[in-house]
Amino acid sequence: MAWAILTPQSKDPDLQSRELILNYLLLGTGLFVAGGVVGEIISFSIGNASSLHPTVEVGLGLLMLTVGLFWLSRVRRQHFLASYTIIGLYFLTAAFLVTRWGLHLPTALLLFGFVIIVAGILISARFSLYMVGATITAMTALRYLIDSAALHPNLSWKKYDASAGDWLNFFILYSIIA
Repeated sequence: MAWAILTPQSKDPDLQSRELILNYLLLGTGLFVAGGVVGEIISFSIGNASSLHPTVEVGLGLLMLTVGLFWLSRVRRQHFLASYTIIGLYFLTAAFLVTRWGLHLPTALLLFGFVIIVAGILISARFSLYMVGATITAMTALRYLIDSAALHPNLSWKKYDASAGDWLNFFILYSIIA
């Protein structure tokens, strides 16, 4: 069976559900990143871009990291280490989005919320509260850096209505959160 690779290996029912959710999260992350890389390569091949964007290299690196985390979880049975790493990766992605496009970017805010929810599911309710504190600290620090002109996020996106790509991002994030 093709989905047998996603079935949990733990004997404890609580750990089984956490492991199953981690496996699906890693699969979804891998598919999402792979889709982005393929989209960039197609855009290049049909002439919409003059050179391959660095996003392809970053995407391939993230794809390898996701496969490595899946291996860590499945083969080495280090579920918690893989969980901490994927949560940290999503947290850093949200922080990067804020530094790049500002604190009011809806995708970044949804991603911070996603990190808090996933931290509670994969690790513990207490860790979820730690992630709330980390999110508040990060957003406060980023707000200070923006106010002190140390960071200059690109706010041009605020001038335009949401595009189809924005709605696709919202759809994907809402689907993952559900």
